[in-house]
Amino acid sequence: MRKIVLTLAVCLIGLVLTVGNASAWYFELDNSNATGPEDLTFDILFNPEGEVRLDNYQLDFEYDTIELASWTSAGGSYTNTPPTGPPMLYPDYFGVMVETDPVGQPTPGHLRNFNAGRSGTGPTVSEEVLIGTLTFGSLLPGATLDGFLDLSFEETSNIIATIDGVGYDLSHAAGQLKYGSGMDVPVPIPGTVLLFGSGLLGLLGIGRRRRNA
Repeated sequence: MRKIVLTLAVCLIGLVLTVGNASAWYFELDNSNATGPEDLTFDILFNPEGEVRLDNYQLDFEYDTIELASWTSAGGSYTNTPPTGPPMLYPDYFGVMVETDPVGQPTPGHLRNFNAGRSGTGPTVSEEVLIGTLTFGSLLPGATLDGFLDLSFEETSNIIATIDGVGYDLSHAAGQLKYGSGMDVPVPIPGTVLLFGSGLLGLLGIGRRRRNA
C-alpha cells in the first residue's frame, strides 16, 4: 500500500510542477525622440516576460489624420530592423507597410500589414527585441509633432500573432501603444491532477482504516 501511495504522490507532484504560470508578452510602440527637431522615430518592440517562441505576427497602426495629409507625403519611412545578436530573429522575417483603409482603398492615417513570419516554428525569445522602426519626417511642410504623437495600434484591424504555436487575435486591445497576452495568471489545475489528488486521499484513508482495524 505504501508503494502505491508513494507512486501516486510522485505522479501528482510531477503533474503539478508541469502546470506553471503562462508567460506574459506584449508588442509595444516606443516613441524614442518625441521632443527634438529631428525626425520622429517609433521603435516597434516585442517584449516577453519569460521565454516564448515568436512564430509570426501582423500589426496595423493608425495616426492623426487631421494634421497630416498622408504618411508618404509627410515623409514617413519604414525600416525593418531585426536584432543581429542573441536573441536573433530568422533572416526570413520581413515587414511590409501599406497605407490603406479597412476596405483596401488608399487613405491617410492607416499603416497596415506590418508582418513577419516563417514556415515552421519561429525563434525562441527571452528578452526585448526590436522588430522594426517607423520614422516620420517632422520638419517637412505640414508635418507636426502632434499628428505623429497620436500613432497607435489601429482600432479596427486584423491584428494577429502566433506565440508558442498558439494563435491570438489582439484586436480587442487596439487604440493603444501596447498590447499583449496580459499579466501572468495561475493556470487552472487540470482534471487529471484533481483525480490523482482525490485518489491519493482515498487510498490514504483506506490504509488508515486498515491499520486501525
